[in-house]
Amino acid sequence: MATVPTTLAEITPDWLTETLCERMPGTVVAEVEVAPLHLVANYNGTLARVLPTYATRGENAPDSLIAKLIPQNEPMLHLGVSLGVYRREAALYDAVGAATGVKMPNLFGYTEDANTGFSALLLEDLSHLRTGDQYSGFTVVEAEAALVQFAHQHATWWDRPDLSKLSWLPAWNDPAMVEFAVGAYAQIWPLCAAMFEDSLPSEAVTLGGRLTEILGDLMNDVAAPPFTLAHGDARHENLLFDPDDESAAPYVIDWQFVARGRGVMDVAYYLTQSGPPDIAAAHERSLVERYHEELCRGGVTNYSAARCWEDYRRFAYYAMVYPVFAAGLADPDNDKQRAALAVILERAASAVLRLDAAEFA
Repeated sequence: MATVPTTLAEITPDWLTETLCERMPGTVVAEVEVAPLHLVANYNGTLARVLPTYATRGENAPDSLIAKLIPQNEPMLHLGVSLGVYRREAALYDAVGAATGVKMPNLFGYTEDANTGFSALLLEDLSHLRTGDQYSGFTVVEAEAALVQFAHQHATWWDRPDLSKLSWLPAWNDPAMVEFAVGAYAQIWPLCAAMFEDSLPSEAVTLGGRLTEILGDLMNDVAAPPFTLAHGDARHENLLFDPDDESAAPYVIDWQFVARGRGVMDVAYYLTQSGPPDIAAAHERSLVERYHEELCRGGVTNYSAARCWEDYRRFAYYAMVYPVFAAGLADPDNDKQRAALAVILERAASAVLRLDAAEFA
């Protein structure tokens, strides 16, 4: 397997040739143009649009690709390597791909390094689609389309024994993940609470502090059966929508935190933090019911609507960890980034209060 490029300058014709040839024999790239995708918000990787010029074009060799390399953000890179997320995403695309049960980019090639934990992906170019804007938030139509996709994915992998055979796929309560999450949250939460004290209700601050003590227990709850293939980072900006039809099934991207756990964890994170609180509050019950109906249509028989709703409420509380961890990775001098994080954290706090998460504390 070819070496792993870590910067866009290392995406060369020779690397592309070697990487693409594994799936498209006979492909020879003579020249390449690499354009960074600066407009795509991504803590987890460095993205670029790649335009190859072929000396010899193998069958199905694409006109353009999206390259995903390791992030240049050092804290994120360290976290990703320690949790194995770069090789995990490569394994998901390579071993599962379209069998996830949702629309996702095709994989044209990848390289990985077991020693460094780095990977580099060459994916289908879907730049003609519209990336969900997490900060302006979803519409109800978009949210329903997203939850139907998640339900298809979760039903496809519901309680399947072969999930446990995927050596690269951790359980949600994998010891390394629990150790990281509990330790990092305990360190970051006091700083986060102080940073956003003017915008967080006191009740939410109290529940955020209590989460430090029960985070491991909640991760065990997420990992408990019935489990499925959970995306793990179900944000609006990890969905690509048809620009002309917001009701069409979106493509799902960014699979670095995929794990074995309860599927409604994805639903709780998505609904409580990817949309305005007034829209979420008005529609979340019906949207969760829609998700559950789609699970049942997919063959799920051992998960009641009442249990689904209770899990949704419980995991909405757990989902507070996402913006807190993001705050720990953020640039403290970046006012725009800080303002965006405040919006997401306020949504999380609003959800915890309206769903009476104190019950689970």
